[in-house]
Amino acid sequence: MIGLTMTSTTAYTDPVSPRKKSPLSLCSLVGPRPKQKCLNISPRTQEAYEKAVQPLFAALDRAEAHLADHAKPYYYGKHITEADIRLYTTIIRFDPVYVQHFKCNIRDIRSGYPALHKWLRHLYWDVPAFGETTQFEHIKKHYTKSHKQINPLVRIIHRPLGRWCC
Repeated sequence: MIGLTMTSTTAYTDPVSPRKKSPLSLCSLVGPRPKQKCLNISPRTQEAYEKAVQPLFAALDRAEAHLADHAKPYYYGKHITEADIRLYTTIIRFDPVYVQHFKCNIRDIRSGYPALHKWLRHLYWDVPAFGETTQFEHIKKHYTKSHKQINPLVRIIHRPLGRWCC
């Protein structure tokens, strides 16, 4: 086992300091660049949103470029690593939740990131631990019902035609 304990959909327990919970962001999933600040995916003001959305998509662009050049078939080669697990938990939620709920709609994974989408499909369809434990209805309902400051009327969106991710 890799030593990562999921405690909720928005935090993980640091295996080195089990009492410390860290918010998940794309920066923490694939590792921050030098002097890069990680961002919270859910900013509460327009200014915070404007400041956060560009770095988020820059991080997605870096992950896309890495996978386009290096995926064989996992993020770092022939074996699943913690990076695959941590990135999967964010990318699998991106199209069904983050695009609409967090207004992360510059691009979606299905149509805007072909290498990330291929990597995601491989994990979901070919690695049972990923596909068998991903429950889109739970993901969608959790985010829409638990973030009342973002979705005060608790509207649950319908999925787009086709599939959420794969």
